[in-house]
Amino acid sequence: MQEILVRIEGLCLELPPTTLLITGIITILVGLFLWLGGNYYSGFIVGFLGAALGALGGMVVSRLIGVAYAWGAIIGAAALGLLAVYLKNIVIIILAVFIFAVSSGTGYLSYAWNQATVIGENAQERLKVVTSPDESRIMEPGIFDGFRDRKIDVGNTEKAGSFLERFKVIISDAWTATSSNRWALVFWALLGGIAGLLLVWFVKKIVMALCCGIVGSTVTIGGVQTLLMVKGIAMMQSLQGRPKVLPAIFMGMVLLGWMTQVFLVTHKAKRKTIVVKE
Repeated sequence: MQEILVRIEGLCLELPPTTLLITGIITILVGLFLWLGGNYYSGFIVGFLGAALGALGGMVVSRLIGVAYAWGAIIGAAALGLLAVYLKNIVIIILAVFIFAVSSGTGYLSYAWNQATVIGENAQERLKVVTSPDESRIMEPGIFDGFRDRKIDVGNTEKAGSFLERFKVIISDAWTATSSNRWALVFWALLGGIAGLLLVWFVKKIVMALCCGIVGSTVTIGGVQTLLMVKGIAMMQSLQGRPKVLPAIFMGMVLLGWMTQVFLVTHKAKRKTIVVKE
């Protein structure tokens, strides 16, 4: 999993420093907002997401019917934004299910890739001392075979043309590497989605805060990484020898963001109760 992130990082390092700087600043601001206040301003976030999707959909429709892009984007953003706010609870449920599904699937991929790497390294060490053909049969079929046998050609990235084409190559290589583990990936994604649905159904505020903490932490770390790339610092490459550092930082940020948002929402509810009593 980390090798894919390293390749994406290497590709982004080729972008102009100005682009990285602007992108990094915007990403950090958005990430901090979601990390520490996403749940508190959930109505605004739901409306904004609805408006953004509506604008994209409006542009697609406007192209089909021959209307100006600007009008299509405006009408689509207004319509879907208002609908999202009106159906806020449903949108929150959908977002929670999606975030839990992606988190579960990504967690499985990361675990499987790491296990496959360890198995492969151990097998190489054991093959060095093989004394007979029978002893060479040390890698029995297992759930990590698809990852263990993966052969991601890093040179493919350089062979492609534009930035977008090379990014597509990286994603295509990652998808190919998971070919024999896709059913397990689907299973864990579905399991995560079902867990998210059940949790948000019973404890919506707490789960929404957790979702904002997960997304906010991810976006914030991505923004910091982007700013470091302005100076040519490759964070993912630097952490390759310390695979536990980034997950520990991420989990700590999620926990802090979750607790902060739960406190803010609880404080907001108490203030409303006091105002009503007065």
